[in-house]
Amino acid sequence: MNARPNCVEAWFGDAYSQLDPRIRRLHRAGGVLTGACQVSMATGLRGLLGHLLAWRLGVPRAGLHQLQITVCVEENALVWKRRFDDGSEFASVFVPVGRYPGGHWIESSSAMRVVLGVELSNGGWRWRQRELGLGSLRIPDWLAPKVEAGKEIQGEHYAFSVAVSVPVFGVVLSYGGKLDPAMP
Repeated sequence: MNARPNCVEAWFGDAYSQLDPRIRRLHRAGGVLTGACQVSMATGLRGLLGHLLAWRLGVPRAGLHQLQITVCVEENALVWKRRFDDGSEFASVFVPVGRYPGGHWIESSSAMRVVLGVELSNGGWRWRQRELGLGSLRIPDWLAPKVEAGKEIQGEHYAFSVAVSVPVFGVVLSYGGKLDPAMP
């Protein structure tokens, strides 16, 4: 007898089978990932914007850091808690709306709210930003920072990347790495 699908399985529907089994397992039962994460920031004025966004998000200064991600799958949401080796941390709550492929997820972190579509890629997925807001206020697209992020399995590792760009300035902050499931 199969258990009732959780919010991730239900949102993806039949497309859930296109995900790598390790990504499906993480998003079915939750888990902890650990490993090295490279944080990069632009220089000059772009770098100041990168540092400001990093501070706001809870991302540490540029360099190689250890990262622990705890994934919790709740009845109607997916919760990601990120903790860097310097004590920096931030959490996001992802709430599904509709169903794949036309639906989206709403990521909330502090006062920020991002509406994200999904594109399947290499057994993982890429988030596609559709809208950014602060609280209930939508930031116009021409002014809003853009987040590009994705996850997939590379070899035996959970690989992820996040890049934040600002209109006119381009990419000001990025971080990513290859993580492994934490052993109990």
